[in-house]
Amino acid sequence: MFDNDNMQDRLDFIVEMMMDDCQTILDTNREAGIEHDDTDDCTGVYHGNTDVQQTIANALIERSGIEVKDIFFNRAFLQVPLADPFIKDHNGVHVDIAQPHYAAVYYMNDSDGDTLLYEQNVYNTPFGSKNNVLVEHKRVSPKKGRIVLFDGARYHCSTQPRENYRCIINFVLI
Repeated sequence: MFDNDNMQDRLDFIVEMMMDDCQTILDTNREAGIEHDDTDDCTGVYHGNTDVQQTIANALIERSGIEVKDIFFNRAFLQVPLADPFIKDHNGVHVDIAQPHYAAVYYMNDSDGDTLLYEQNVYNTPFGSKNNVLVEHKRVSPKKGRIVLFDGARYHCSTQPRENYRCIINFVLI
């Protein structure tokens, strides 16, 4: 986990961009919020990274020392507080892709709506397993400029913010 306040000064415009050019996601199995990615909805072709996303990814790779061949996917995601009847203990537990990768979450603002990382992964708990008791490995609170990097095989999820909006950029690095 790294905290980086310097880079944050260049990124504050992303929330405004998302409100102008976004896709609304209302998925009860994952999370409710507003998403912006660089994938063409009609063709499914990924158009690559913006300078902002590339800057964050490069800083993360340099600081962590991980070996990365490509940024497979990234997106900006904005979650807003929901009314109590819509709040769950956590949003959908998942891994991002089936192949080996690193996952990273960059927090755009201070907020509630923690990211939960679990002990279970795709190697000890096969995808689609039922009735597993998930054991929390780490809980990461959103702090402006913080980035968390973890083995993408680890199951993880977010929690819905209750007090403030939660804005992230997440990456899948292969």
